Amino acid sequence: MTDKDAEAFWEFSLSLYGKDGVAPACLALQDKQGADVNILLYLCYLVVTGHRLLDRSDMAVLMEKTDEIRSTVLAPMRALRRRLKTMAASNPMLEPVYRTAKDAELAAEKSQQFELVRHGRALGTPFPKDDDPAAHLRTAIHTFLDKRKTALDPESAQAINTVIMAAMQMRPARKQRGYGEE
Repeated sequence: MTDKDAEAFWEFSLSLYGKDGVAPACLALQDKQGADVNILLYLCYLVVTGHRLLDRSDMAVLMEKTDEIRSTVLAPMRALRRRLKTMAASNPMLEPVYRTAKDAELAAEKSQQFELVRHGRALGTPFPKDDDPAAHLRTAIHTFLDKRKTALDPESAQAINTVIMAAMQMRPARKQRGYGEE
């Protein structure tokens, strides 16, 4: 990935995903709600960085543009990696195969993120500077999950809260105005 924006998104994703509770929260939304974790992370990235907001039709475009890599590459790789992890527990000779599968899946995730940035550039509306970013992120995530025609169970609602709280901690600090400044 040579695109500067895509690299920034990748680094943001690794940082957010590594925060306490975020990885299990994302995986819960993936497994219980059918959420595409990369799109979920992209929504976080767009809001946290103040780039823009995506609506339901924008999200549909991103789903369509990344469907091939998601369905023909990522889903089978994820299933294989999960199966290898289970098998490697009882057969240590499979541990290097599992690690290779995990690395390949990560490379495919990065490729999908590149596609999200590439197609996402033309989508969305400018981020309203004076609004509440956490509320915008919650709306975007709910819109995305509604698009997937899913109902939220308590675990999914908690997972969304975990992701939003962690993402908001990544927002750059706003400069405070001093006394007498306008």
